[in-house]
Amino acid sequence: MNHKDGGERPQVDLDWDDEGILPPVLSPDTEFVFQRMTEETLKAAEGEIDYRALDVGCGRALDAAALARKGGILFGCEPSRIMLRKAREGLAKKEERVCLVSSLAETLPFAGHSFHRVVCKGAIDHFLNPDRAVAEMSRVVSAGGKVVISVANYESLSCLLSRGLNRFVQRVWRREIPRLISGKFPGTTLLNSTIPRSCAWPINICEWNPSGEFPSCGDFPGGRAFSSGFLNQWP
Repeated sequence: MNHKDGGERPQVDLDWDDEGILPPVLSPDTEFVFQRMTEETLKAAEGEIDYRALDVGCGRALDAAALARKGGILFGCEPSRIMLRKAREGLAKKEERVCLVSSLAETLPFAGHSFHRVVCKGAIDHFLNPDRAVAEMSRVVSAGGKVVISVANYESLSCLLSRGLNRFVQRVWRREIPRLISGKFPGTTLLNSTIPRSCAWPINICEWNPSGEFPSCGDFPGGRAFSSGFLNQWP
């Protein structure tokens, strides 16, 4: 999203590129957060064989491709021409099938109730109008379907503590905290309330079955907020 000079309204960047967004080497806590967010989002979005799913803000379409491999009929929408090109190239190399559409999240070009699942991972904080995007996602999901929105909370207590601990280890022992051992982190915890930005968990996954009214961004009334636990552990 770009801002024009003179204080005008922000404009959508149709040439947004993820190149250089992430550092070449991720810290252990960031690597773990990305891994867990992907795992929990895909698990929440799974459906029956041949279910129709839409990935909103799909980027390189990696998640859409993963859901397609699990039996879904996948569509991905993305406003950036550069990211759509990268998605098409990546899908072609692996011969994976995802229908890509150039579209803003706020104006999805689909009829109402078109999809059994609508997924938005790590993208809603990039949208020009998140509330409108949530309304659109609720509109295109079918009755009895599911909308899954996930976002990394880097201001969470666990992320702040982990970064502080990692800096301390680097300063004292001049090395990174060793990578987490697989399976030694807590499971998903179900919360029945909105997760505040200051909560301890670094991954917020909001999941709901729309029933006429859509939730406002940040509230998700009637929905379910998932929090993926996080704990640094090493031998």
